[in-house]
Amino acid sequence: MTTHSHAHSHESKNDELVAEAQTLLERLASSKLGEEAKILAAKLRDGVDTLKAKSAEAVEVIKAKSAEAQDQVKEGLACTEKAIKKNPWASVGIAAGVGLGVGLVCGLLIRRD
Repeated sequence: MTTHSHAHSHESKNDELVAEAQTLLERLASSKLGEEAKILAAKLRDGVDTLKAKSAEAVEVIKAKSAEAQDQVKEGLACTEKAIKKNPWASVGIAAGVGLGVGLVCGLLIRRD
């Protein structure tokens, strides 16, 4: 699941929860439970509104950070591609060295068992 679809899933769940809470609060406020219930319903409605605003704010921050991270990854990939094209043999040597190192470590770990 991508970050965008994951965030969208949470948004829709939050929207459903807020809608249910608002419906419940409206029923509570219109019922014959008295003035205290209406005051409580108003306080809860304010809390739900605050939660909804903060949730929307958090989603926007997550989207911005996600876009920023994607841009950084793209920049890193572009730099890596440039370096490989500029020095292909050095890249091959580095890859071979890393492969050799990983092979040696794996070989040592297997021998210890």
